[in-house]
Amino acid sequence: MTAYGRDTRAGALLDRTARALRRITARPLLLAEVGASGPRQAAFVANLGRWVARHPSVRGLVWSDTSPATTGATGDFRLRGAGSIAASGRLTRELDRRGSG
Repeated sequence: MTAYGRDTRAGALLDRTARALRRITARPLLLAEVGASGPRQAAFVANLGRWVARHPSVRGLVWSDTSPATTGATGDFRLRGAGSIAASGRLTRELDRRGSG
């Protein structure tokens, strides 16, 4: 699953796909490409953490830590600012508690 946020609602990006996947498999989920840019990045990362907490089948994620200067990406998805970094730490700890099960 992928999720690129420009506002704060991770569920708006992920809920539909997660429901569809649950209909065909009970295997763990991986958010294979995740990123957020702009002034609401910290809020998106925090919201993503709450979404992950409500979805125990999510076992990991790959943050797309890229920018137009590094890869030609359409946004600067590098984690910026104390709020984004703190929220990503909470998200990482949530996933770490689950293990790789």
